[in-house]
Amino acid sequence: MLFLDKNPTIDKTSTMDRIAVGLGFPAENARQIVKEAVKFFLKEPDIEDFKRVIKKVNPIKHNS
Repeated sequence: MLFLDKNPTIDKTSTMDRIAVGLGFPAENARQIVKEAVKFFLKEPDIEDFKRVIKKVNPIKHNS
């Protein structure tokens, strides 16, 4: 979504919240995860940096 349209709106981010939950992120973390993802992808980051930030926001046991 963000690669095609670099203008995140409320309805797009609420859809992304639902996608995050569908991908297995806890519902209580979805908003923060999406917020960090939007902020991160608008800067065109490195994927390893992105994974590090998401792990920080969603502190569950991860299999690197």
